[in-house]
Amino acid sequence: MKNICFVCYDLSVMGGAEKVATSVSAAMCDNYKVHMISLTGGAPLLPLDNRITYVNLNLDLSRLRKGIIPAVKALKQYYRENDIALSFLEGNYAGLVCCMTSLFTDTKQVFCDHGSLMSQWDKADIRTIRRIASKFCDYTLVLTKESMEDYIKKFHIKRERISYIHNWIDNIPKNTVYNNKSKLIISAGRFAKEKQFHTLLPHVAYQVFKKHPDWKWHIYGDGEYFEQTKKRIEEMDLENFIILMGKSDDLEKIYKEYAMCVMTSRREGMPLVLLEAKAWGLPMVAFDIKTGPCEIICDKKDGFLVPFGDIKAMANCICNLADSVELREQMSSFACDDRERFSKEKILSKWTDFIEYK
Repeated sequence: MKNICFVCYDLSVMGGAEKVATSVSAAMCDNYKVHMISLTGGAPLLPLDNRITYVNLNLDLSRLRKGIIPAVKALKQYYRENDIALSFLEGNYAGLVCCMTSLFTDTKQVFCDHGSLMSQWDKADIRTIRRIASKFCDYTLVLTKESMEDYIKKFHIKRERISYIHNWIDNIPKNTVYNNKSKLIISAGRFAKEKQFHTLLPHVAYQVFKKHPDWKWHIYGDGEYFEQTKKRIEEMDLENFIILMGKSDDLEKIYKEYAMCVMTSRREGMPLVLLEAKAWGLPMVAFDIKTGPCEIICDKKDGFLVPFGDIKAMANCICNLADSVELREQMSSFACDDRERFSKEKILSKWTDFIEYK
């Protein structure tokens, strides 16, 4: 049985990279001996499959450069002692700290970028990290076809050294029934700057609720911009329309209560919130940002892709859905038909093919 490893920067926090790595590693346990390494931090926030061998290196990563040599030494020894054939470096920080291990081991290392190259192209530090990680690792794995093409164009990576695999939908509900009585909008995610909950979303909501005062908009999650979002909602007198729901550990099961899902992000990799919304047959509205939404939403079939930053256009799309039960039901039906291309079985087979081929 082949030994594979997933290396995360800090499993004691939860972001998209950690959630995906935990999910994929558990699924791989049926066919491989799986190891998981956290470079720093405390105990894993998400539960790990009991078949996974877990190690925390407890490195001092107060400065990333400071951790490179200790990480290379530790991983080189761990790979050798456990006969690791393939190791996945999850995210930018793990990619930077660990990528040079490829120079000193036979273990093939894969840099897994969970974001979008071009949406952060103007950030020199992140751009440099991605360039270095993709250069020194044996392979690069991204979330979307568009992002793969960007890597090839910008970093001149050979096609045989890069692939893309979409995120999957963990559990596709059977016999989905769309709630056509609902007048609730759902958004979800970490309250971070790129989600625009504290800036753009209230302005979209203001226009929507002028036409549809009987609707509500629920936002799930927490994060550094939570209080700023709350303050902005109060300043615009939208407390009765935008409800901050806090963090939910069982978000997937509450999608059925909602009429549509809206995502106001200015950058994403492969947004899980849209995959979850599609799984439950919700019409979706999102900005047509560089990567992610356009590979999930089929424009005007199961949702709307809106020109980036166009508040009026986004509000109009939401209002069009709120105006028409028939349109919502039609889009819900298409979402349910289309969701199988993101099924766990189909995406997992791509992971298996990648591991066996490499």
